[in-house]
Amino acid sequence: MRLSLAQLRAAWGQVRRGSRSAGIDGITTDWFALVVNEQLAVLQHQLQQECYYPCPAKGFYLNKAKGGKRLIGIPVVRDRIVQRWLLDEIYLPLEYAFLDCSYAYRPGRGIQMAVQHLFSFYQFQPAWVLKADITQFFDHLCHALLLTDLEDLGVEPILLQLIEAQLNAGIVMGKQRFFPSKGVLQGAILSGALAFFVFDRV
Repeated sequence: MRLSLAQLRAAWGQVRRGSRSAGIDGITTDWFALVVNEQLAVLQHQLQQECYYPCPAKGFYLNKAKGGKRLIGIPVVRDRIVQRWLLDEIYLPLEYAFLDCSYAYRPGRGIQMAVQHLFSFYQFQPAWVLKADITQFFDHLCHALLLTDLEDLGVEPILLQLIEAQLNAGIVMGKQRFFPSKGVLQGAILSGALAFFVFDRV
């Protein structure tokens, strides 16, 4: 697999600007920054030799505004870097697969653009705007369906293997480790784009 340090450095730059929280290894982005050159070289070697394995994420529950709880996972920093790199690698095929009316989890798009689109389309006639939520969509996403759809999209086999490893890495809560057989972990870099890719294909 061709993978340059420059690609990992770019991924690290994105991760560095995100959450500073530590995963199960206790290493924050600030601590990782102190040994970043050495760690990126190790990560590059592991990925090239196909001996990289992600760690489970650190899990906790976050209270929802309207009641209930949402499971959040914090991957370790090195796994966040790999996820960011993977997202960059599969972004172009995903972009072609997204519906034009899809605005979530896409670089350069957001709520404001969606509102502008609706306003320009319906400014001369009345329109309904509905807000809907698919209950626990992230939690119940079928791994096999997701991976099959990515394969159909032409994503390279090695990238599919790495994505599958991220999906199967599990989650640690307290002293227990769980291996969900479905779902994508909210809080992980890949999750939003992968979930909405499947949603757009349904």
